[in-house]
Amino acid sequence: MHGATSSGTVQAGPTYDFTSNASTSPAAAGSVTPFVSALPFNFYFDVGYGLASRGFNSGTGRVCLDLKVYKTSGSGPTDGELDVSFWHGTPFGITSWTIGPTVAWAVNNTWQSWCWQPTSNGPTYYFQFDYATGNGNAWAHGDGTASPG
Repeated sequence: MHGATSSGTVQAGPTYDFTSNASTSPAAAGSVTPFVSALPFNFYFDVGYGLASRGFNSGTGRVCLDLKVYKTSGSGPTDGELDVSFWHGTPFGITSWTIGPTVAWAVNNTWQSWCWQPTSNGPTYYFQFDYATGNGNAWAHGDGTASPG
């Protein structure tokens, strides 16, 4: 694991609320504050369909994500996984594109890790969390750390 340990200890860094109704976010519901942050940082979120993280700079050749996710309520046809993609650009920006594969994270309250590359110093990156349950009636909670590779 890169930033978090199996006991839940995370790297030093700020912690952000990525819930779709985060009170500190001036952005529209379904996204979080667009201000750029540096790695590492910790975060938590609640998602019922799709949610973008805040933008951040990499500063290294890759970005790693340590994440555990569990279902908090409801059910749906695919409520056993959360899809995580890694993007170059600003959340919902016209010139954003994905880097690497979309990773299916098991919704089982177990820490899992993945790294995406290549990244470079300067551009803005973000994560997209999609919990496509088909009806939006299932909700998942996640805790994680984004760190340099």
